[in-house]
Amino acid sequence: MTLDILSILSPPILILIASFIVLMIIVVTLIVINRRLKRAVKIGETNLEKEAKTRQEINLLRNSNDFPEKILNDLSNIARNFLYDAFKLKKNADYYELMQAFKDKKRMEIYSFCKKMTDILYSGEKVRKETVNSLIEEFNFIYEEEYPKMLMQNKIKEVKIKTEYHDNEAERYAHELSKVNETRVMEEYQNLQRKFESVYEHVKKLGTKEDLDRLEKIRKSLIISTNEYHKDKFKIIELAREIERSSKVLDLIMNRI
Repeated sequence: MTLDILSILSPPILILIASFIVLMIIVVTLIVINRRLKRAVKIGETNLEKEAKTRQEINLLRNSNDFPEKILNDLSNIARNFLYDAFKLKKNADYYELMQAFKDKKRMEIYSFCKKMTDILYSGEKVRKETVNSLIEEFNFIYEEEYPKMLMQNKIKEVKIKTEYHDNEAERYAHELSKVNETRVMEEYQNLQRKFESVYEHVKKLGTKEDLDRLEKIRKSLIISTNEYHKDKFKIIELAREIERSSKVLDLIMNRI
């Protein structure tokens, strides 16, 4: 007797097999998404831990009772490791090489810091606590300014779970998102403008050229962020972050004057 394959693969059996295949595809997809989400969360936690560790190290240097030479060496290690990571420089570069790298990048404020570190590390002169404290605050200024940029540059592509929206629904969602955030962000922007004007007046009287250059960088960054926001309302989150970052830098400038 001949086996009738078609009779075995009746419609109910075919439906069952197809359903099983679809189910397996869904399960595998969910497993992959879950793993990627866990990896993204882990990366985020690692970044937060690294940030907290560096801030703690800076505060420990500020409050340290060690000899100035010891504090200076610790600062040197912290600063070089951060600069390596933030600007993708080779790990064994010394301060002479860092000076050249930042001169080429036209980052004169970081070049100036590296030069000061070079002068004090290799001059053979006695290290003064006041000088070290000044270098700590200078590095902290650089860290506060550069760390948010480093996060954006080093950020691994986030997991994007694609959900299909109808064009009208997507437009409505964007409109609602902008309305929820717009008032608060615009108020913060106006406050930042007033703070900027106040800091600018103080810097003109008592600040340095480096401080004026930093204010100009803040102004240009804010112009870019606001222009991007006006083109794309989803950019309001980036604008809010830029406002927060700029406000912190303005505070740091005022504390230096």
